[in-house]
Amino acid sequence: MEIQTIIGIENVDADQWHTLTEGHPYTTVEWYRFGQAVVKKKGYYLIVTHNGEAIAGASLRVVPQLLQSTGNNILDRFLRWYFAHNPQLIMQSPYGTNHKGLFLPPDKALAQQALKLILQASKRVLKQVGGSFLIMDYLEPDDLSYDWQDCLVLDGFMEESTKLALPYETYDEYKLAMKAIKQRNWKNIKHNTRYAHDAGIVVTHTKEAPDKTIVIKLRHEQMEKYDIDTEGVFTDALYDCVLMLDSTSWLIAEQNGHVVAVECILYDKRTGTYAPTLFGRDQSVDYTYFLMYYRAIETAIETLNAKIMIGDSRAEHVKVRLGFVADKRNNIVVYPRSRIARWLLKRIVNMVSYEDPTADIPDTLPETK
Repeated sequence: MEIQTIIGIENVDADQWHTLTEGHPYTTVEWYRFGQAVVKKKGYYLIVTHNGEAIAGASLRVVPQLLQSTGNNILDRFLRWYFAHNPQLIMQSPYGTNHKGLFLPPDKALAQQALKLILQASKRVLKQVGGSFLIMDYLEPDDLSYDWQDCLVLDGFMEESTKLALPYETYDEYKLAMKAIKQRNWKNIKHNTRYAHDAGIVVTHTKEAPDKTIVIKLRHEQMEKYDIDTEGVFTDALYDCVLMLDSTSWLIAEQNGHVVAVECILYDKRTGTYAPTLFGRDQSVDYTYFLMYYRAIETAIETLNAKIMIGDSRAEHVKVRLGFVADKRNNIVVYPRSRIARWLLKRIVNMVSYEDPTADIPDTLPETK
């Protein structure tokens, strides 16, 4: 069994890579080209071969930014400085797609051998780039059963996202399914849709990108309202680079001719995975949040024939009423390279907070009966 480390997705054999990443969302060469363009850095791609056949692999990227606040302003400021000089090496799918970057074969014995080689090669890259942490996130619960050697396994440490299975042929069929679960679910959709329309809000699905100035303005307003200062690290670049993808489309909400919300749809055709990514929303316009989500679900079902829709954990109580369930890919494995990295890791683990800044969003406005 051998491992190869390749710098830059443009140097990876596409057929080989697509074979070993089959079934994993957002992992084609096209998606990694997009990811490299967003962060303006080439990634590292590991390919494990056995008897001349590619059986496992991983994708790594160097991250010199703080992407998740610890909830402590002083520690956040220190980490921004520390990561600028001692970057993180993250094993993950391309930026913004939020899936794991580890690809192992179904045979457990082969997978364990391959994982050992992948960890060794990843640590070499970590040392080469002068990194502080090797971070492997968005791992499935089953991934934690492997021997991770001297890495720290954090079961359920990450923020738990949500997902919605889409076995429906029409949006009406989906709404009836929600009504069968609980009639109030259907009522909320019905009433909120009417209230939004009465308020003059219209959501359209289009392939044409909205004006960048409007998108950035809405994004900054949202970040300011919820005191989020880490999510906008690559907002400008993300807007520019999604235009590279053939599958990119947009949901745009307007009220009386004014854009009040913009959402980009990251759709992986190969796996049918659909992830609407909110760029920004005018917080003063009620009902936009609901109508955007309803339209996103309708688009996933009737336009894209998606199999699964990925959501974050914000306003989870609203998503539960829409049929979403917990997505258990919230596990992480970390290797700290130095003493100070180990010291920092202990404090980060104890301090990271995932308080939902959108928990104040009610189920409906006003309350339905």
